[in-house]
Amino acid sequence: MKRADKQRLLDKLAAIMAESSLTQDEVIAQMGSVIRKAYNVGLQTGLPLVAIDPLVTADSIQTAIDSMAARVGHIWAQMDDQLIDTIKGGIKSGLPYEDVVSSVDDMIRSGWGDTVKFDNAGNIIKRVNISPDGSMHWEDHEISRGVTLKTETYATTLSQTVVHESWNKARDDQYDRLGLSSWIYSAVGDSATRARHIALHGTVIARGSPEEAMANDVMSEENCRCVKIPYWNDPEYDTPPETFEQQKIAAAKRVRKNIPDDSKDAAFLDEIISGEK
Repeated sequence: MKRADKQRLLDKLAAIMAESSLTQDEVIAQMGSVIRKAYNVGLQTGLPLVAIDPLVTADSIQTAIDSMAARVGHIWAQMDDQLIDTIKGGIKSGLPYEDVVSSVDDMIRSGWGDTVKFDNAGNIIKRVNISPDGSMHWEDHEISRGVTLKTETYATTLSQTVVHESWNKARDDQYDRLGLSSWIYSAVGDSATRARHIALHGTVIARGSPEEAMANDVMSEENCRCVKIPYWNDPEYDTPPETFEQQKIAAAKRVRKNIPDDSKDAAFLDEIISGEK
């Protein structure tokens, strides 16, 4: 390849990176708008009669947007790798410059590419271990394998997750304004609910406690739909613990009937169900 062709290719790569950055900013701006809407809905469905402090609201929304932006950045890092691999592959194969540029253009036009790869096998992360009785503790967890997701699937999951986080953050702010010292973990309880999340259903979580940090981490897992409901510490307003226990057992039965006996969740769910009286 001639020096002039290499320079044009480098110029093209620089332009692509800039275009990629602009596209990332646009996506963050668009999802930021969705986050604001989700946060406002969370405020309204949390406790609508409480006055809203605009400064607290702005800070909370920005926290959610920053969290989402970091995740979006991972996708763009993957796309940049794909672009570089495409260029290197074209050069190694001796393709004409025009063909390499055409391949790069096709990739840019397709957005993030068809898939997003997470090559984190062997990495150690902190994860919340949950027992069937709802007790929690942190543990080291080794990621066993990499994952490749369709971009559309990942984008949908990302959107749902950050919207859910924003919605729950709005509830936190509402509870702060009311001075509530605790909230209750509430799982959906349908057949798609994770066994670990069912175990937490009805658990009273003290604000600012180590348990709250762990519960928040659980709620930030992809596609989690669990919510926080206020705990008044007053039998007149709070759902009785026995009712939550009945709901937990019913949910465990619902999920258990759809999984094989040798599933890792089978024994976990069976232990929850064994608490039925």
